[in-house]
Amino acid sequence: MRPKSKTGLALGARHICIVCSFFLSACAVGPDYTDPTTPLPQNFQSAPDAASANLVNVGWWQNFNDPLLNDLVTRGASQNLDILQAAERVRAAEAIARGSGALLAVNGDASLEAQGGSGRDTVLERTVGAGISFIVDIFGQSKRQRQADQARLGSAYADEKFSRLVLTSNLTAAYIDYRYFQALVALRQADLKSRQVTLRNSRTLLESGSATQLDVAQAEASVSSAQASIPTNQAEVARQENRIATLLGQPAGSMAPELSGSKGQPLPKNDLSIGVPADLIRNRPDIQRAERALAAAMAEIGVAEAQLYPSLQLNGRLQDVSLDGNSGINSWTFGPTLTIPIFNQGQLRANLDAAEARANEQYLIWKETVLTAVEEVETALQAFRKTREAVASSKRAVDQNQRALNLSRRLVASQEITILDVINTELRVSDARTAYVNSLRQLSLNYASLMTALGAGHGVVVGNTKQAITQQASSDPAPVEEAG
Repeated sequence: MRPKSKTGLALGARHICIVCSFFLSACAVGPDYTDPTTPLPQNFQSAPDAASANLVNVGWWQNFNDPLLNDLVTRGASQNLDILQAAERVRAAEAIARGSGALLAVNGDASLEAQGGSGRDTVLERTVGAGISFIVDIFGQSKRQRQADQARLGSAYADEKFSRLVLTSNLTAAYIDYRYFQALVALRQADLKSRQVTLRNSRTLLESGSATQLDVAQAEASVSSAQASIPTNQAEVARQENRIATLLGQPAGSMAPELSGSKGQPLPKNDLSIGVPADLIRNRPDIQRAERALAAAMAEIGVAEAQLYPSLQLNGRLQDVSLDGNSGINSWTFGPTLTIPIFNQGQLRANLDAAEARANEQYLIWKETVLTAVEEVETALQAFRKTREAVASSKRAVDQNQRALNLSRRLVASQEITILDVINTELRVSDARTAYVNSLRQLSLNYASLMTALGAGHGVVVGNTKQAITQQASSDPAPVEEAG
């Protein structure tokens, strides 16, 4: 350290800044990231004529025309605990990204010391100093680290979007099941009334000698069977109520007053666009999440490779010392610190190999996620279309069995058939009605599964989380190679 004037002190600070600025542009080792590709068909096999469609902002649940369901989905976006947890992970990733790869560190210090003794005046010594440390990113380790943390931030955003997609799917499914079991309760109550009528008729016929004790016993068993099925379905109604409450971040049982009353089973009113397989890259947040994880893993290769090479750090310090308020010593120091990894090269190269293997694994995860998404769409699309056919058949079966029951009641009155024939026809009517309401349920569930598989709707409801702050890198689709 050597004394300098204040002019020399200013020049020293300027020299430090010039040297630091010179090293700001540094090369970066490791592979530069490019978007992953994988061969995909031009169209879904089950929708060969479909055109490309962006479904991110399509509120498919509104297609049920059920205001209560719409309200539940909107509330869930701001109350669901999985979404809130994902939002906190975004906050953490944002904080990490803000502080990632910092090259410059500045700190300051000050001290005041009094010295004196017998027969001596007290002397005050004031020292004010500032230190600066600058990492010269020669091989781009800090740059690659920033890229990795930015990619992880993009993955956190995609994870939040995926949480929204899952919530909408689970909440809609729970609501569909809730209305389904409500419908089953109503059916079992209607069955009970019908079978009670048959039981009364069987007893009347017994008194007239047109029925046997066996006929009456079977009618009584049929009534008991209908009575036994009602509590089971009522318990399922309560279970779905509790499921909806939990998805909304509410205590179990709190949704019963709001959900009470039958509104009928929700059914999709209109078909929506299906899109093409390449759209899934943009629409599915789990694919975006996997792609951002791959980008982070690729950047980590550069971090690991940069650690194989020397690192340089520039350190400087400015200091001003005064005695009793009088100008004293002003000084500055500046010098580099060079670190050369020599004896740990084996470990560092092993770290690089591991980073490359993790990047290869992440690519395979991304590819698997894409192919799984295509599979889910194909399966859901087929299920939805086949269930729609089943609904029409089930409705015809209900009508036909109901006509048979009405006819059997007239025939038993004229003693052309036995009361046992009526009981059997009632059972077929009950089975047909159950199959019909279940087909309606499956149609709605398959529609919800199809929309979820397509990645639709996760951008519609913002709520109070940071969905609107979508990182561009995670929202842009990666290119695909179209096969055929």
